[in-house]
Amino acid sequence: MRRLRLLGLPASLLPLCLACPGLAAEAPAETTPQLELGYAIYAAGLHTADLTARLTLAPDQYRVRMHFATTGLYAIFEGGHTDTVVEGRFAKGRVRPLRFESVGHWSRTLWETVLDYTDGAAHLYPHVRVLAPPETDLRLPVPESLRIDRVDTVSAILLLLHRVNQGEGCVGDVGTFDGHIAAVISAHDAGRDTVPVSGRSPYAGSAVRCDFEGHAVGGFLRADDAEEANRHRHGTAWLAAPVPGAPILPIRLSFETAWIGSASMYLTAVTRLGPEPAPPADETTREARALSGDAAREPTPPPAPGRLPVAR
Repeated sequence: MRRLRLLGLPASLLPLCLACPGLAAEAPAETTPQLELGYAIYAAGLHTADLTARLTLAPDQYRVRMHFATTGLYAIFEGGHTDTVVEGRFAKGRVRPLRFESVGHWSRTLWETVLDYTDGAAHLYPHVRVLAPPETDLRLPVPESLRIDRVDTVSAILLLLHRVNQGEGCVGDVGTFDGHIAAVISAHDAGRDTVPVSGRSPYAGSAVRCDFEGHAVGGFLRADDAEEANRHRHGTAWLAAPVPGAPILPIRLSFETAWIGSASMYLTAVTRLGPEPAPPADETTREARALSGDAAREPTPPPAPGRLPVAR
């Protein structure tokens, strides 16, 4: 069974609900409020999944918590859920993730990924700390050249949306690596559009349209034919402030998946929350922050073998 995917990555459209850079400019990081965003996902006319996302965003850093779960008949027959936490920072027009953690169960199978990063003077090196299911002979390994300078999918799309909120437009290509697959996400402006009224969402009206596509460049399933392996999957996000004074958010999305075909995603609720307590500074988090450049430390180059170590 294939989970909901745009690029062969789990729930890779989820971070499109996190475009809120304008919110953090009013307060320092320690008092930056959270936004809680609710989205409902439909396919073939059926309500298939729900997403709840909490975002804490300062001008130069971000922290995201997401819960994604199937619902209705999909939850009964091919159900699953994923919890994801991502933290990182923006620097000189680039996104520099610190850590990506995702864990979930799909059809009784555990899927877990933990990545952290070495941010060197010239390159960003992703390190796979946990990967379940582990790499197997079913999938071609991602070469070292397709891992360097690639970020997790959440951070990649956050960068594209950060550019929108900074007035730079929805444009650019970002390389991603999720532990299994290397991909490229491309986006471009498509002008303004009108989002029609729908009983699935209270948010409609004039919006900025952002078209995007993604395709894998490494980590292909050996069983896939060439056409499927090189397929580009497309989507559109409609961006607008859902309530007066709010930052620009995606209020509606449409996208292709390898699991349920074409799907649509509707914003259903926006809630302002209080500041999120700082997470415990465990050793792993401190190391990730040090390696990312928050402490004076020489970057660690990637291991000499062709594949990064995988913790079991």
